[in-house]
Amino acid sequence: MTSIEDNVQKLREIDNSIENYPTIMGDILCKHVPDDVKDKIRTMVSDMFGTLAQIKTVREAQAETVKSDMLASGDKSYEGNGYKITVMPGRVSWDGKKLDGYMAAHPEITPFRKVGNPFVTIKTIEG
Repeated sequence: MTSIEDNVQKLREIDNSIENYPTIMGDILCKHVPDDVKDKIRTMVSDMFGTLAQIKTVREAQAETVKSDMLASGDKSYEGNGYKITVMPGRVSWDGKKLDGYMAAHPEITPFRKVGNPFVTIKTIEG
């Protein structure tokens, strides 16, 4: 395996630990209680994390509502209730190949061309 493969595998293991945390937590708690209580603890832990998942879903929906409200209001920022919300302008894009061709014919525009550093995104894929 390459270094990238090793590191991605470690990332997957961490993500799996996070996803399986309710089970892990239930197992840890069950080590310290009598057998007749273990099923009740596992059910309670499952219920708690199920509720947390529901809250996260509601939070994501509310965040989308706030974003829509901000865009509709025309305001550029809002600060309150422990949040700072900023509307960022859309990115400007150009056809790089065509502009490079134009630059070849008009080298005086070369100083205006900037290339940023590469960046990496990590997304979880289903399946």
